[in-house]
Amino acid sequence: MTAAPLHGLPAVSDIEAIDDDDWFAANPRRRFRGRRVDGGFAVIRHTTSGVFLRTFAGAGTAIVDHDRDLALLWFSSAYPAAHPEQVRKRALKALKQGGKK
Repeated sequence: MTAAPLHGLPAVSDIEAIDDDDWFAANPRRRFRGRRVDGGFAVIRHTTSGVFLRTFAGAGTAIVDHDRDLALLWFSSAYPAAHPEQVRKRALKALKQGGKK
């Protein structure tokens, strides 16, 4: 899958990047995080290679602070044209990969 470029998203500040790094360091079993930003939520995926991938969910989005829910939200936000079953499969695969240390 290739994500379409998203225009108009705010840049991630150094403070936000450090905060995400600190949060994932303090929560090593977590792979996804939701953080409120102007106009909605940043949904952050921490990959097994240590990279942070961010996408945006609008202000009307219901956020549940649980990896499974955030994984589904991350993939559905990153790939809005994807079929829901494909989103579910990719989210579950990412969660399984995250459990391997």
